[in-house]
Amino acid sequence: TPPKAPAWFTLIEVKAIVAALPHRHGVATALMVWTGLRWGEMAGLRVGDVDWQRSRLTVVGCRTQDGKWKDYPKSSKSRREVPVPAAVLDLLHELAGDRGEGEPIFTTPRGGHSWSGANWRRTWDEGIERAGVPPYSPHTCRHTAASWLVQAGVPLYDVQRLLGHESFQTTTRYAHLAPDVHGKVTDAWSQIEDAQPVEILDVLEIESA
Repeated sequence: TPPKAPAWFTLIEVKAIVAALPHRHGVATALMVWTGLRWGEMAGLRVGDVDWQRSRLTVVGCRTQDGKWKDYPKSSKSRREVPVPAAVLDLLHELAGDRGEGEPIFTTPRGGHSWSGANWRRTWDEGIERAGVPPYSPHTCRHTAASWLVQAGVPLYDVQRLLGHESFQTTTRYAHLAPDVHGKVTDAWSQIEDAQPVEILDVLEIESA
């Protein structure tokens, strides 16, 4: 059975979601949408994990659903360096403030505690409802990152490295979105001189007349 094609948000839907969420949740959503980080990787991001000069972040660990730090991500390939768009990097720098390198970037507004999956999901669901978009899970942000990149022509192997997929088979779920997915087929059609589809259809029309 071929893998089910993942759902993803459009750019308009993402803008609506970000506008409907509290500021720091909106920043987190933008980060996941543009970089493909998993929720735990985003929530576990520490100040020292970001290379502000190179616009890169390094995934070295993650947060569990109950907000505890884990010294390793999902798999060996999940340890990776990820580029960050300049606009998102500026927002991360704003949230980081003067915190130490080992402190988390994303925290609760009161007390500065790390995020938990339950609190995040409640805020997410409320934002999704206000935005009036399909009620997808936060993980859809990761699918959105991959879907946008593939549609923009980024090779699947590059998407695999960005998302940290252990298996390339996982990344092929987005292959149908590639702009040239059937390019070789249509190019071949244009080179075939005999039995052009138009001629075949003309014959069928004549016979049925």
